[in-house]
Amino acid sequence: MQRLRLQDKHPASIDTVARQPSAEAFILLEWLDSFFLSHCERQHADGKYHLPNNFTKKEVYDHYRTDTVQVHECLQYSSFKHYSVKFYPLVTIPATNKFSVCDFCKLYKSKHDKGVTRIEKAEVVEALKLHKKQQAEERAAARRRRWKALDFPKDCAYIQIDGMDQKKTALPHFSKQLKSIDGTALVGVHLVGAMIFHCKLHTRAFLTYNNVKSDSNLTITLLQKILLEWEDILPPTLYLQLDNTVRENKNNILFAYLAMLLEKKVFTKIKQGFLLVGHTHDFVDQMFSRFSQALRRENAFTMSHLRSVIENSYDPKPITSILTQTWDFKCFIEIEPKLFRTLNDITQNQQYKFKIASALEVRVWCKQFSTDYTWEPPAGIRNILHIDGSRAILASEQVPLKSYAKIKKQTRRVQNIGPLVGRQEEKDEHAIDEPVAVTTTEELKRQIFGQRRPIYSGPRRPPPSSAAADRAAHIGELTEIHEKSFLAVLADDETSFWICQVLKINRRNEEGEPTSVHIQWYATEDSNPYTRKFYPEKRRTNGKGRAALFKQEIDLEEVVVLSFNFIFTTARRLRKITEKQIRTCLFRIAKDKEASQPEVSNRLSQAIDSADDEETECSGPDIEEEEE
Repeated sequence: MQRLRLQDKHPASIDTVARQPSAEAFILLEWLDSFFLSHCERQHADGKYHLPNNFTKKEVYDHYRTDTVQVHECLQYSSFKHYSVKFYPLVTIPATNKFSVCDFCKLYKSKHDKGVTRIEKAEVVEALKLHKKQQAEERAAARRRRWKALDFPKDCAYIQIDGMDQKKTALPHFSKQLKSIDGTALVGVHLVGAMIFHCKLHTRAFLTYNNVKSDSNLTITLLQKILLEWEDILPPTLYLQLDNTVRENKNNILFAYLAMLLEKKVFTKIKQGFLLVGHTHDFVDQMFSRFSQALRRENAFTMSHLRSVIENSYDPKPITSILTQTWDFKCFIEIEPKLFRTLNDITQNQQYKFKIASALEVRVWCKQFSTDYTWEPPAGIRNILHIDGSRAILASEQVPLKSYAKIKKQTRRVQNIGPLVGRQEEKDEHAIDEPVAVTTTEELKRQIFGQRRPIYSGPRRPPPSSAAADRAAHIGELTEIHEKSFLAVLADDETSFWICQVLKINRRNEEGEPTSVHIQWYATEDSNPYTRKFYPEKRRTNGKGRAALFKQEIDLEEVVVLSFNFIFTTARRLRKITEKQIRTCLFRIAKDKEASQPEVSNRLSQAIDSADDEETECSGPDIEEEEE
């Protein structure tokens, strides 16, 4: 284990015999070793180890007292500071954090500072403690995989990929910023770094201009280049650590590519991990720190100069490459017929496993955190349907480069508009004023980590709510949908619903859930749908001829089912139990939105609460009419 401690004994003082630390001191030093290795982030620029700036020395001491079982083994705070400074001089708490800050840490740190009573402060401290412990566990899991790849190279390899801040690599680059140089006149260059742990550490740096999109196609292209240029035999297991972003890494496109690697027998198992958002600073960022330090000392006017600075600033020397295009893997798997099955609730989990199952099928499992015991769902999900050998992967479309012909004119415009706009006051602490209401341990964990939402395929279900009852318990299993039954689906405005009748079930997935159905839309008068009659909707073809029943084939993976298998009253109105079911689902959808978009969710909640008084249009989806 890597040790941050300078020495294991007290330094001998002059004219005295060196004394051994007490048993309590040894316990403290062992605890500090474990704590700092789990929470510290090494800074290659100065060789120091930084604790996140939302820690204080007193909080670290409180963690030490809590983790020490016997009270008599705890040292006093003064002794704690003495040993931590004496044996860990490289560990510091920075005054400011240069990297992105975790929203949860920032929010609860502010709540703690504003807390008045001991109960309020204790609740916030407990919440922060659980959050910090979980991010430390995720970091420890990534560290164990790195060590495993270095110690057992025949069994596994570890690849970590992340992007660097584009402001530091724009060309031409000046070591000292000049006021006469406007940032809009610089050519943007995006740097993506990769670290491969296999026997030893290998580093790569990929450079792209702004006309290459930073999306899942870029990540897949980098992975493919790394695997194609692999110098040794590929091991059976691949550990992959990527940045926790949906645009580039945490999406169905990359998951389909990883599953295809197993289908092609490149690997037998792939494990993909994500650190918690706001706590993703890791080894690749340490390499980027060295690049930044070198760029502060040297100028880089051209791409060749930039590559030279990067290659000479880190050990082992990174191999640099320039990418002018990426493979369009997204188009390759999305053109009809699709090659993959869409997975839902990907963003809610941090750990994923791709493995060849007993039936020689590639399946994917997930865990919310690395500390969870079981992978879900138990049988896994097959996200690759088939592989079409007749298709070809083409180059993705480039984004047009920015025109620099009118830079001076644009600069003058910005300077003239500035005084007219005035100073913009940002109020980014509106969420801090909300009260903290933590009652039980389970409620506290739910507030920090959210509810478990394993991945699934098939029709899109409403996300689970934080309320006591789950919406899934209200609507039941979608496998029970049968022909001639009625469905209530969420409308486009997400405040109302549409009614349809299932005429025929065209396709079902492996779990037995219908994915494509042929339906007949039902409409009501231009008024409250909860109290009015429903009639089969009729529409004219291209606005001409007699109106015919409006029938359509819909994909249940693209809609949210609010209720199903219900019937109308004799007056062709909704029954009370169906009305309650739909209202509950709509209300919870509004509450879920309130957590991420408070201002939008307030309007949704008001629209639902006033559904009895206000008129709500429910006349079927606004789409193109089908031909007879």
